[in-house]
Amino acid sequence: MYAKLAFGNVRKSLRSFSIYFLTTVLGIAVFYAFNAIASQDATGAVTIYSILGMLIDGVSVFIAIILFFLVLYANRFLLRRRKKEFGLYLLLGMQRGDVVKITLIETMLVGVLSLVVGILVGFGISQLLMLVSNALLQMEVPGFIGGFSESSLAKTLIVFVVIFAVTAVVNTGSVMKTRLIDLMQSDRKNEEMRLRSLPFSLALFIASCIMIGVAYYLLIQNGLMNASPQFLASTILVCLGTLLFFYSLSGFLLRLVQEIKPLDYRGLYMFSLRQLNS
Repeated sequence: MYAKLAFGNVRKSLRSFSIYFLTTVLGIAVFYAFNAIASQDATGAVTIYSILGMLIDGVSVFIAIILFFLVLYANRFLLRRRKKEFGLYLLLGMQRGDVVKITLIETMLVGVLSLVVGILVGFGISQLLMLVSNALLQMEVPGFIGGFSESSLAKTLIVFVVIFAVTAVVNTGSVMKTRLIDLMQSDRKNEEMRLRSLPFSLALFIASCIMIGVAYYLLIQNGLMNASPQFLASTILVCLGTLLFFYSLSGFLLRLVQEIKPLDYRGLYMFSLRQLNS
């Protein structure tokens, strides 16, 4: 009964679930594709791909953390839109434990489908990336095209099973702890936006651009083939600079528009910018 109800909910709320589904598919595809490039046996004889493989292995944990927060936010967005639905279930006499079972089945259903589609898309992306790389570097790697990476598949499954497990725990806690009146009135509450000051956001934005510029300067001076301290410094700087770039840019644009009142109050600009910031 729970499985039938969960499947019906996914089908009826297809538009809401599509945001969560597309986010997880994108994350799975990207994670598999880049790990597949690093793990191909055919790349072992090519120095440039060997270095690329070591780089990707080194940042896999960082990528997994970013994808964890991305999927968690998409799940939070979906859960927020469905809180009133959960409240109606409770009003009709359903126990909280039964609602939790339905959400767990829905998470498992969407998770399995996302893994299947994401891995297939990731396989296609990995082949396309390697074809583009071979064309740019004017080299051929015999036997690569068509290869499927079992190790990348195992990594992807482990990482996203953990992510989906944490997502299920978050959903359980939200349903069990939220009061019925809060569930029924959830659609009336706006999401809180913690805005940073405009000078602080601007300072972070400038600092991030400087970090990225210095990183690429060091990389050009050192080259990609030499694993020296300069290469390590450029890697750290470009990662930190990119993180600060997007962190500051979202708050900077939103705060800047708020300071321009005629633009702030015009149409749906502020609503659109808040969604972009999120």
